[in-house]
Amino acid sequence: MDPSRRSFLKGSAASAVALSMAAEAGSPSAAAQDAATVPAGAFQPAPGKKFDLLIKGGEVIDPSRSVRGRRDVAIHNGRIAAVESDIAADRATQMVMANGQLVVPGLVDMHSHVYPLASGIGLPADELVPRSATTTYVSAGDAGSNNFGGFRHWVIGQARSRIFAFIHISNFGLAGYPVGEMLNLDHADVDLAAKTVAENADLVLGLKVRQSASIVGENGLEPLKRAIAAAELSGTGAKVMVHIGGVPGDLSDLLDLLRPGDILTHSYSGAGNNTVQDDKVLPAALAAKARGVIIDVGHGGWQLRLPRRRARHPAGPHARHDRQRRSCRKHQHTRHALPALGHEQVPESGLYARAGDCDGDYQSGQRDRAGGRTWHPQSRSAR
Repeated sequence: MDPSRRSFLKGSAASAVALSMAAEAGSPSAAAQDAATVPAGAFQPAPGKKFDLLIKGGEVIDPSRSVRGRRDVAIHNGRIAAVESDIAADRATQMVMANGQLVVPGLVDMHSHVYPLASGIGLPADELVPRSATTTYVSAGDAGSNNFGGFRHWVIGQARSRIFAFIHISNFGLAGYPVGEMLNLDHADVDLAAKTVAENADLVLGLKVRQSASIVGENGLEPLKRAIAAAELSGTGAKVMVHIGGVPGDLSDLLDLLRPGDILTHSYSGAGNNTVQDDKVLPAALAAKARGVIIDVGHGGWQLRLPRRRARHPAGPHARHDRQRRSCRKHQHTRHALPALGHEQVPESGLYARAGDCDGDYQSGQRDRAGGRTWHPQSRSAR
């Protein structure tokens, strides 16, 4: 596995800043960008043979290589073979016109629920690809120690999408949803969770814990403390993703426990006791971001008013929504909140840039704000 890709996922920070950084760095010539995008001769068809597919006329956006502009993309044997300003149509067996569309590398969704049939909020990752242009998913606690083996074998092992995971501190993950999984602390086995993380370090990035009052009951911050203990005991540098919204007690106490690289998710939750109180961001939230805690928006719908308030503060988000069964229809609302938070919107596209080199798969997304429709070739790069 490419260490730089894992580093990106573990860091998780700044899903939207890549485009703005690339723009500030200046725009090299199209020829130079083309050369930097695909090594000369890479995946080229044999002499006299044609590319399998040509995506022509789209706007290619690849922040990892500082590429943004009109390009043609050729695919051969399921891999990107060429990215050039103009590729003749007769050089490919098939062609798709992408004028007025975006062509981007496969995107990373760092907060998703992709364990279908195992919980009430799981979705099949591969079925989301045409709708989202996402090709790498991070499962946010779908499985715990007792059922991660099944998740690895039956879901990750059989998906074309790349899937990483945060293991839930609850040994059965979200299988009991909507009943709170941390109402009984006997399900939070620190040693077993740490062992599972260590044994699956190629896929597992850390621990997930949900801290809402309806989930933890009278157990307060103990589930989070156990998740942190398991992460440290694993010896893998694992991080903790903590779900808030209606957290019992003082939220500042929770924020003070988070370490650099840990993730605060649903950070703009409208479920009460959130990071914005009395129209001000909690000092503990600002301090958490300053020391390197990652701020994850979570999904939208009911989280719209708070981001607009928080946008006036330096604790804006690094990442965005939670892809799950019950929130899919809410994502279009999230898009309207993101511009105020510093996420860059591609002009007139209704599509928000997310950093990625996940698969190197170029996917063309319709500029359709309401439907979010996408088209993508069945192309894969080397893992």
